[in-house]
Amino acid sequence: MGNRVQLDPEMLDNVNGGSIGFNPDANGNYTMKCQYTGKTYHNITLSQVMEVAKFAATVPDNLEGEQKILNWAHQRGII
Repeated sequence: MGNRVQLDPEMLDNVNGGSIGFNPDANGNYTMKCQYTGKTYHNITLSQVMEVAKFAATVPDNLEGEQKILNWAHQRGII
């Protein structure tokens, strides 16, 4: 798997960007917060955070982009 880099959980603070942010919770999962819609989703696992972050990196930082991310995450059962 050549160019893979393991992401340290503490580096997740740096993943935040665009319209979606992730905050750790007391249960070892994350809360996903949406900048434009103000929606919040709880109990997101680390692997799900990585999936969302990877997809979100390809989406514009605007309300339409955020909705695209939310639709994508909903279709995959993440939220």
